[in-house]
Amino acid sequence: MTVTDKKFNNRRVLRKVVESNFSFANVDSKFVGKDALSGNVYCPFHENYHTPAARFYWEDERDILILYCYKERRRYTSYDYVNLIMCESMQKYPSVEYFCRQKLGNSNFEEQYKVVSQNV
Repeated sequence: MTVTDKKFNNRRVLRKVVESNFSFANVDSKFVGKDALSGNVYCPFHENYHTPAARFYWEDERDILILYCYKERRRYTSYDYVNLIMCESMQKYPSVEYFCRQKLGNSNFEEQYKVVSQNV
């Protein structure tokens, strides 16, 4: 069975495709710039109006940008933002797969999905 014969819904594969192609700054313009990435920010995963409750840091092991929420004591990646905020909460995209297809193009997404799925 080839990758084009099945659905592209393996979360582990989608996570790797998103995290390798998009940082927080690529998926939401409010995370662009030195101020957003160097200090505390308001966590987009819960309501907090008075004090910024999260901070970005670079995770060398996976070579990705992580958002750590102090209130929830949880780490988030760009995949979490796409899935939880852009797809589920804001409903800008019906699925993570659809987001990837829109941003990467169908053939590029399918090729990356195929490569990643062989290594997962």
